[in-house]
Amino acid sequence: MNASAHLSDDETRLLDPKRAGQAGRVHRGLQEAIIEGIIPSGVLLVSADLASGYKVDSHVVAVALRGLAHNGLVHLHHLGATVSDAPAAAPIPHRSPGQARSHIELTIRRRLATRIYQPGSMLPRQKVLAKEFGVSTAAYRRAVQPLVEEGFLIPSVNPRGTRASDRLPQVETVPC
Repeated sequence: MNASAHLSDDETRLLDPKRAGQAGRVHRGLQEAIIEGIIPSGVLLVSADLASGYKVDSHVVAVALRGLAHNGLVHLHHLGATVSDAPAAAPIPHRSPGQARSHIELTIRRRLATRIYQPGSMLPRQKVLAKEFGVSTAAYRRAVQPLVEEGFLIPSVNPRGTRASDRLPQVETVPC
């Protein structure tokens, strides 16, 4: 699958620069979630829900979805799009535990900032995320501890899991 990280100029040509940037943010967030298996194949992406979740207008969402369709990640229809069969991303190898921790923290921070994990929603189980990143559950917990300390994640007091807080990082403050 040849997924482009960015929308083409042709796809954003009818948008002003601000809305083109918004479309790019929606495109990147959805693309990452689909490729990493957070949004599995067959899921219906409803345009109105995406517009509300990303706080953008429906035209911005339509441009982002067309870019995903162009990359073969979704099939468009009148309500929005359905996720195509997409391979899950393999864990990224790291040279050191510190690099793994940094990668995990930054990835989860980006997912929060781009609203892949919506405010108040439950994240996937820790053992699922640890497996995705190729680390132990304990290593995953250490990696996301700064996000807990900053108030972006609310840890579980029972086996239910970790929840995204209502206070999420801003996209502009997360390095690319």
